[in-house]
Amino acid sequence: MGRLYSHNSLKEAKEQFEIMFINDVLQDNEYSLRKSAETLGMHYSGLHRKMNHLGMPKVYKKVIRDEK
Repeated sequence: MGRLYSHNSLKEAKEQFEIMFINDVLQDNEYSLRKSAETLGMHYSGLHRKMNHLGMPKVYKKVIRDEK
C-alpha cells in the first residue's frame, strides 16, 4: 500500500492535515470564521491565530458564480 503523505516530518504532516481540515470546515460553514470556530470547538481568535500560524489567508470570500 502506498503512503498517504509525502512529508518527512511529523510537524509538516500535522500542519498539512490541519490546513486541509480547517478548509473543509470553512467550506461546510460557507466560509464563516465564527461558525467554523464554533464547529471546531475553538474561540474565534484562536482560529485566527491557528490560521496565521499555518500561513492561511485571513479572509475567505465565497465565490459567486452567475448562472445563465
